[in-house]
Amino acid sequence: MHDLKVEVYIRKPSKSELNWFESNKKITAYASDDNYIVLNPHSNLNHDSMISVTVNEGFRILIRLLNIEIKFPVCETTAKKFTNTAYNNNLQALSESIVARGIARDPSAGKLNEYQNGYIDAMRIYTFSILKIATYEEEFSSIVSATNEYLRTCAASGN
Repeated sequence: MHDLKVEVYIRKPSKSELNWFESNKKITAYASDDNYIVLNPHSNLNHDSMISVTVNEGFRILIRLLNIEIKFPVCETTAKKFTNTAYNNNLQALSESIVARGIARDPSAGKLNEYQNGYIDAMRIYTFSILKIATYEEEFSSIVSATNEYLRTCAASGN
């Protein structure tokens, strides 16, 4: 295919991020402005869900680093579901979020049509072939290994 690999790192949350996560317990992770995946230490996700979250946030950073413009149609019904969120009135961010959730097979992406599923499938194959998760923190080594194994397996199967 190609030799491009993009490493995205997981790091510990800063003090201000810890405070933010404490106030936003439903947020399990985010793609930080300094291009790290930051996991919410208050989250009680199971192992498989943590892999999904890591893929989701890794994809968000990947598109940022490679300047990939997501051209994904969001219908009005879907947009309304995100009215009281950070995605309200930010169609580009909402599109990126739905694609990232779809790539990670997160059901919160919602019901998608055939075109949207095809778009996500194409992005998934691309993402799984170039994304690599890494960390400098020993405590994240298990999730990093599991996520990279998941990415390798999916890339090899084209799924």
